[in-house]
Amino acid sequence: MRRLLYLSHDLDDVAIWRRTAMLRQAGVTVDLAGFRRGDGPLPGPAIVLGQTANARMVSRARSVLGQRLSMHPDVLALPRPDAIMARNLEMLAIAVPLRARLAAGRPLPLTYEVLDIHRLMLGEGLVRRRLRTIERSLCRDVDRLLVSSPAFLREYFQPRNQFDRPTTLVENKVFGEVPSPPRRPDRTDTLRIGWFGILRCAVSLRLLDEATRANPGKMSVTLRGRPALDELPDFHDLVDANPDLQFAGPYVYPDDLAEIYGGVDLAWLVDRYDAGRNSDWLLPNRLYESGLNGVPPIGLAGTEVANRMRALGIGVTVDAASTAAVQSALTRITPTKLADLRHAQDAVPRSTWITEEQECRALAEDIFETAAPAPIAVPDKSNGLLVCIPTLNEAAHIGDVIDSLAPALTQLAGSGTPARLVIADGGSKDATREVAQERAAAHDDLECHVIDNPKRLQSAAINLAVAQHGTGMEWLLRVDAHAAYPSDYVEKLLDEARETGADSVVVAMHAVGEGNLQSIIAAAQNSKLGNGGAAHRTGGTGRWVDHGHHALMRLSAFASVGGYDETFSHNEDAELDIRLAQAGYRIWMTTRTGLDYLPRKRIRPLLRQYWNFGRGRARTVRKHHLRPKARQGIVIAVAPAVALLLLSPLHPIFLLPAFAWVLACLAGGVALARSSGDPKMIAAGPIAAAMHLAWSAGFWRQILLGSSHPVPRPDPVDGPIPPGPVAVGICTFRRPGLQDTLDTLEQQTLPEDVPVTLVVADNDDTPSARDLVEAFAAKSRHTVIYLHAPRGNISIARNAILDCAETMDFRRLAFIDDDELAPPDWLGALLSRLARNDAEAVVGPVYASYAPDAPEWMTKLRIHDTLPELDQSGRPIAGHSCNIAMDLRAPSIKGRRFDLDRGLSGGEDTAFFEAARRDGARLGYAPNAALNENVPTSRASLGWLLRRRFRMGQTHGSLLRKQTTWAQRPIAVLRALAKLTYCATGVLLTAPVEASRNRTLLRGSLHAGTITALLGARTVEIYGDKNATSPGADS
Repeated sequence: MRRLLYLSHDLDDVAIWRRTAMLRQAGVTVDLAGFRRGDGPLPGPAIVLGQTANARMVSRARSVLGQRLSMHPDVLALPRPDAIMARNLEMLAIAVPLRARLAAGRPLPLTYEVLDIHRLMLGEGLVRRRLRTIERSLCRDVDRLLVSSPAFLREYFQPRNQFDRPTTLVENKVFGEVPSPPRRPDRTDTLRIGWFGILRCAVSLRLLDEATRANPGKMSVTLRGRPALDELPDFHDLVDANPDLQFAGPYVYPDDLAEIYGGVDLAWLVDRYDAGRNSDWLLPNRLYESGLNGVPPIGLAGTEVANRMRALGIGVTVDAASTAAVQSALTRITPTKLADLRHAQDAVPRSTWITEEQECRALAEDIFETAAPAPIAVPDKSNGLLVCIPTLNEAAHIGDVIDSLAPALTQLAGSGTPARLVIADGGSKDATREVAQERAAAHDDLECHVIDNPKRLQSAAINLAVAQHGTGMEWLLRVDAHAAYPSDYVEKLLDEARETGADSVVVAMHAVGEGNLQSIIAAAQNSKLGNGGAAHRTGGTGRWVDHGHHALMRLSAFASVGGYDETFSHNEDAELDIRLAQAGYRIWMTTRTGLDYLPRKRIRPLLRQYWNFGRGRARTVRKHHLRPKARQGIVIAVAPAVALLLLSPLHPIFLLPAFAWVLACLAGGVALARSSGDPKMIAAGPIAAAMHLAWSAGFWRQILLGSSHPVPRPDPVDGPIPPGPVAVGICTFRRPGLQDTLDTLEQQTLPEDVPVTLVVADNDDTPSARDLVEAFAAKSRHTVIYLHAPRGNISIARNAILDCAETMDFRRLAFIDDDELAPPDWLGALLSRLARNDAEAVVGPVYASYAPDAPEWMTKLRIHDTLPELDQSGRPIAGHSCNIAMDLRAPSIKGRRFDLDRGLSGGEDTAFFEAARRDGARLGYAPNAALNENVPTSRASLGWLLRRRFRMGQTHGSLLRKQTTWAQRPIAVLRALAKLTYCATGVLLTAPVEASRNRTLLRGSLHAGTITALLGARTVEIYGDKNATSPGADS
């Protein structure tokens, strides 16, 4: 008989024992261990690990840490399990090291059970992000995810890439011997509502209290279960004060279900305990209990409960969590309507509500399934493989690389699958080409082509190979000539791609050296001192990543994003990975194979290499407006720390940054020497320091003096645009250029079944834009609506557009500013990206067009471009309303409005989308949905930009102020002050270089604004000037 170790966060939770009973019915021996939150008798035997309490997160974390450090001896004394299941994150943190201890080299599947998404796992605070990172890390060791609602996958795990293994859906159906439902009594004059289970939602209690008070004697509510008095401290007082609210105490599951549901007409399923998040995603026990007993449910629109009710054709849906909406829905239920609801309920098959024996067996099979790797299979002809090796003076290495790859390629060719090797040579001066041709000829059936790469860059070499020899191939394998590959490298990569469904499979590389100096360089590159803990340098377990050393890639994905950027000599792989992530492709880091990398043999070439690495990373950061990772930020600071030595004669404090860095490197070298047992490895510390300095100097050289490469506009990517109407909102304030904006919207190319309505909201005191808009409407093929939304407050105009769109029942709404010009495919690109259903709002870029007399530094930096800052998964970290489309029916967007207090200072759109993100909204990026904006003279000045950045900082600071406690706020102020100090130092160091100095000034202005907002200062008003009538008037 199979044995399961089930780790529970709360042994007093009835759901734990229900799951245990299901598994035992399937013939599984279940050993139960976990924490307790109650003190009554348990339903069965279990190992108690300790006592915890609801909401006491620090205490619970302490208890978990204690078990990780010293597992309870009774658990270790149990017979070895055949599988482990952990309920909730805290038990997963215990299960992962426990499995490693119990596995003993044999398979031991681990299942992660999630029946709720705790509020601390959502949002963007430091603790919340850290918890998600911990969960993502632990999930690398999980074989299966068990959830009770599909919304948990759709809204949490998949958008955040928290889990990428098999999943099982087990809904909270009724389990056990269930008494037959009693005959329902006829409807009386009083509509009887039942609210059963864990009574924790303050909103539900308020709504039911107010609804019954508004209809005395016509509605009554019976409450059964356990009230959460920490959430509802006045529960008993409120119930006692309302004769139509009756609390009848707890009930026994499932014995009492027929009794409690037999006395009510409707079941209350509205839960706003975690509004917009877990409460919206749950499929609670009450849905199945009421269904089994023939009681129609009451659900809230926009929730997973309402979605299921709609799919089954049952119940009453309340439009909003308001007293008016509840009363409106319930007062319409006549005896005839109730009979219809009951008839629809009875039509649902009984198996929808109860757990049947085959479901128990299926659950057990999933839990005990071992994810054994499938045998390596040769792909069919449609999966042809193109292998490309860029070369430049690699005669010493190219032969060995070809020999290591040839057997796998000839095996593919022998099976009838295309396999093609292309060597793209950048004009080698040695015998690289001759050696390559000679070695390739020695392998029968190996198709090999040697081509010229006149651009000499690796990025150009790959693109050229794909263009000339990629026809009929599905996969692209990039190979470096300066590396050593295992014989099964190709097979393992193809196997990983098939098993994971990844679009790109990347590998870790391990540096190996010959001779003293190269070995020390290799040791430095393999250590965290030299690589900062980069995933493709440290390896670890297989997982989804944002970047790795390029190996296998789906050619369709490679081509769809335009291939490598040939203007990059270094960091072209990381830059491509960013575009792949933005386009929705996924990258898998495999640990089943890898490569040995041969580092530079001498210091000077090593420093040149890292100088170029730093320049390449700087170009990537600038091109995509990225925020460097923490490990990169530390190295970025090395060159400024060294530069500060010039100021050390003024004060010794300027020595400290460089001194701390040198000391850390020397200590790292000592640690390497001790861990390796090789005294000469102490030199890895100074070598790592040299690598840091070269990388940092290259980065700053590119930032300060590098040429400005405009961001390439991607070619349009065709994608489906669902039919249905779309609204486009334009806020205007005395803007003569509004006519040009409207003219470009007239030229939008969309399918005939996607009608467009343009909504223009005039924010002036007087309807100054009415004549222009009405004249345009008279000849437009679109429906055009003019709204007068005074005055001088952009939030008023935006909210007027939202009100109009929601009143007319539009699902899709886009915003464009009244000084922007839209190419014909703009709206289609936004809607196509929104149709992927992985984002509730989609942001596009805005590119500035400068007048000929604009300052040179401004045009060089393209400082007016509005390009969203992206996180490592390619998603915007903030939204803006100058180029966006959103789903108005998404729960995180529906009913939301722009903050009137920010309507003059600006930042209302940032606050709007930040609040939506905290409520679960996901932002997507549509790089093809680009707009153009002419920069007027009034904005082409450093003063205006400084005020605008200051205001942007105030927006960020005010959001931080809301998200932090009074104790956390001084830390946030100090952090912003440190950044401001850093910028001030940068201004001093770059004073002679106008572009770099002004960029740093603007960054410092942003941090200054953040500090003032954190301290509670009034925001600067830069919009809505009532005297503005020129083309530079702001809106």
